[in-house]
Amino acid sequence: SMGRQQTVPTRVDEALATNSHPWAVKARRALEVHRRRATAGSTERPLSLAELVTTAEDVASDSSAWELKIHSRADGIRVWRRRVDGSPHVEVRGHGLLRAPPATVVRCLQSTDVATLRSFNPMYDCGHDVQIFDPNFKVAYAHVRAAFPGFLPRDTVSTIQRARLPTGASIFLQRAAEHPDAPRHKGLVRAKIIRGMFIVQPTAFRGETNFTFCQQVDPGGFVPAWVLNRIVAGEAVQFVSRLGHTARLEAVVGQ
Repeated sequence: SMGRQQTVPTRVDEALATNSHPWAVKARRALEVHRRRATAGSTERPLSLAELVTTAEDVASDSSAWELKIHSRADGIRVWRRRVDGSPHVEVRGHGLLRAPPATVVRCLQSTDVATLRSFNPMYDCGHDVQIFDPNFKVAYAHVRAAFPGFLPRDTVSTIQRARLPTGASIFLQRAAEHPDAPRHKGLVRAKIIRGMFIVQPTAFRGETNFTFCQQVDPGGFVPAWVLNRIVAGEAVQFVSRLGHTARLEAVVGQ
């Protein structure tokens, strides 16, 4: 199971280390890959369902800490912002009713098609799964384009956890991680998604989704926190709007 990965016996290492036969060389390499993955698997853990639900409730709460920044009356999208103790980076929350079924919204969020991902996240350049622990928990790498001229592009390494609740809601949690198979690259700044969450809920109306997301990001490099804090609210509105548009198109194509 995911939490019980075994280490490689030392005596096997010693036996292979003294053998120069090609099969022994290949075996040593395979054992090293296993060891690196076992190490990664022992340090990255999903939240329990109870912890995940508690996190989602905090994100969707009516706490006075959430300050309403934008209420777009045209499409009903609302965006809040709150400060996080001990961090210069604010957490932003966006909410909107998407005119597409929850299953379609989930399919868009889980898509591996670059064109689909860029349709609601145009900064996305490329990415891949680094390690899949099970169908609902993995470590993923993403490379995003430079946000402004003169700025270096960013990359991220994150755990992504998904859970489906008895209510029919789906929750996605993303948290910054380190992984030996996703080293830092020259020319890229490693950003950290401190916490990101998507909450996809059905409504009383068929073909409609109650969508909430939050994100707290450390962009890395020399971008002052106050600069990012100023622009995140506007970007959140655009993200929800673009996702809704993409999901509507996907729903029409799927009919």
